Amino acid sequence: PESAIDVWYGSSQEFAENGIPQRWVQILGNASDTDGVAALTYRLNGGAPQGLEIGPDNRRLEYEGDFNVEIDRADLVVGANTVEITMTDGLGNLTVENVTVTWTPTTTAAPTSPMTIDWSSADLHDLVQIVDGKWDVTPAGELHTAEVGYDRVVAIGDESWTDYEIEVPFTIDAIGPRAGAPLSGDPLVGFGMRWNGHGETGTQPNWGFWPTGAFGWYTLERGGRLELLANNGSPADFFDGITLSLGTTYVMKAQVEDVTGGTAYRFKVWEQGTTEPGWQTEVIDNEGDLVSAGSILLIAHHFDIRFDDLTVRPVP
Repeated sequence: PESAIDVWYGSSQEFAENGIPQRWVQILGNASDTDGVAALTYRLNGGAPQGLEIGPDNRRLEYEGDFNVEIDRADLVVGANTVEITMTDGLGNLTVENVTVTWTPTTTAAPTSPMTIDWSSADLHDLVQIVDGKWDVTPAGELHTAEVGYDRVVAIGDESWTDYEIEVPFTIDAIGPRAGAPLSGDPLVGFGMRWNGHGETGTQPNWGFWPTGAFGWYTLERGGRLELLANNGSPADFFDGITLSLGTTYVMKAQVEDVTGGTAYRFKVWEQGTTEPGWQTEVIDNEGDLVSAGSILLIAHHFDIRFDDLTVRPVP
């Protein structure tokens, strides 16, 4: 078509049926027009038009025409909401796409026994909240970055969760084409712990990282290493004793646990089929009053990655 608004996950989307993982809901997609895209706006439930930024922006909007309608859940009504997306092309012509957002806020408790997410068991929106990026599920049942880019991420669980352990096998197939670009940094794969949503930056969408309990990841920075960064990046711990290879399956595991003196965050990575090591990185953060709970963020940043089934369990 000459003009199109492609809403990636359909014209009817449901949020929060299996937990509220963050402050925002997202409607993701791409706008294109042979006469160029001059402007994008959205209206929620017939309200005033709000401007949308159009990719690429070297951050969350990776490709030309990408958009992310990021809506504060406080602005939603329980049940059906209408999001009207309007594109104005270079000649002033309008294209309109309507998306029904069903908001069913349901808080879920952290698992008291292991909970495994089988990516092929249901529609992705029924399993996780897709925060950024175009994802699919491979014939083998792996969660896959269908388009590689900046912070392709999904949120798992509930913002009320405090202590938990997460584990997932993954395979890196390739490095993305814009790795290391300005504002973007080196490719990485990892977790966000006690995640509550992107911090406000006055953009649409927002791109702030904090406050978040901690990020644990493997990054190609300094030739490849593990990094564990508590809220606002401090305290931090690093491990240089591992280099990941393309096409090899590894396992990453993390823990968050309230302990005497603060909150303990732990992270490690090892090759699948080899002996699991002890914790390779660990920090104790005393900012529990600032980030006392939060969900899980699964992050694929400028890596083309396949994730196998993910398991969440109580801290042993």
